[in-house]
Amino acid sequence: MVFSVPGSTWSSANSNSEPANAECTHDGDPHGGHQWHWNAAGSAPADPKAYIDSVVKTLQDDARTVTITSAKAGAYGTLHQATAEDDGRPTIAVTANPRTTTVTVDSPCLPAS
Repeated sequence: MVFSVPGSTWSSANSNSEPANAECTHDGDPHGGHQWHWNAAGSAPADPKAYIDSVVKTLQDDARTVTITSAKAGAYGTLHQATAEDDGRPTIAVTANPRTTTVTVDSPCLPAS
């Protein structure tokens, strides 16, 4: 859903990459679960803050709870981030600055089968 927000361009290699799988603690067993991590990079938006504001609206329209942060990142300009974290749903973090845009998705820890 984030890829549909105007302002950043995503290559098909990035947007179609496979997630990494890692073990996680489930029901007290440190090896009892699996979690998937996924990351993609896109082009820099013309206005990173406006782009993140649009991402926030998109995530909130999906009934997500969103936290917004901004921080100076030296030569990279101001880094703006929107993070959606809701119990039982994947965590989505989108960052944008004058040089790039990134999306990171982490699934909840699910029982290993």
